[in-house]
This record gives sequence, structure tokens and C-alpha cells, in this order.
Amino acid sequence: MYRDNSLLNRPTNSLQPLWRYLSYSRLIELLSTEVLYFRRLSLMDDKWEGLLTEKTRNQIFKHFYAQYQSVDAANYQIEDYEKHRHEFYINCWHMNDSESYLMWKVYADRGCAIETTFERLQIAFDDFPGEVEGTTMEYLDFRRDEMPVGNIYYAASRKKSSLSR
Repeated sequence: MYRDNSLLNRPTNSLQPLWRYLSYSRLIELLSTEVLYFRRLSLMDDKWEGLLTEKTRNQIFKHFYAQYQSVDAANYQIEDYEKHRHEFYINCWHMNDSESYLMWKVYADRGCAIETTFERLQIAFDDFPGEVEGTTMEYLDFRRDEMPVGNIYYAASRKKSSLSR
């Protein structure tokens, strides 16, 4: 079942079109199993998925170094925060009013696209015995931007901007 979480950002319009681009073989798999595949966040191709920004890592390090006077203890706190990325499983959709040529080229060249809405996606999980939560992503420059700490959802719902190095 879909569960709302006040710590996550919902789309401002629940009827905003969502697009899932996939290969033809993934579509056949989806239709035959009737199961959406959720990939572990830490296994995504983007090595930054679920990690803290450089500025945030530095702030956490300074805070815990001042508290413990130990480089190892400060680094442990950062590692402890980032280890949660291994516990998130994601299924990504592109939110846009219309199809995206770039998304076609990257994710579904000679494949297909599924169009739905956030509202319909929520309803699709009504009979699912587990819990699924959803959020919009925020794109950051991982060298310059900082993110709030104290909530493991923040790192999982932030993504490195394609415009940052």
C-alpha cells in the first residue's frame, strides 16, 4: 500500500504526468510478472545516489570532530549516515507534461514509455502488502550545496545535478 510520509515532498499536482522509459524487454517482464522492479539505491549507476554533498560531509565532520576530538569517530558518523543508502529501493519516473527526447535516448532507445500520474501510481499499490512511499527529487551541486541532516530521507531524495561536476 502507498503511505504518505510528511518528510517527503509530494508533487504539487498529483495529476502531473509521470513517465517511465524502459526497454522492450523490461516492458515484457513488467507485463508478464505484473511487478515493478525497485533497485537498491546504492546500486544505481550514479555513484552519488544517497550520499551527502561535500559541504554537508564537511559540516558533519567538523561537528563530530569537535565533539570527539577523533578523525576516526567523525568519519564513522559520516559513514553511519550514508549507510542508509543500502536500505532504500527505488523506481524512478520522469515528471513532465510531455515526453522527453533525452529520456527516450538514455533509457528507452527503441523501447517504450509508460505514462501515468502520481495519483494513479499511488492507487496501483493498494493491494501491495508492503509499504511504498514516494517523493519528488531535488537536484543539487554536490560540491557547493548543502542538505539538511537528521533525516535519512534527505540524502535519498537528493540527486547530483547533471550540470555539476
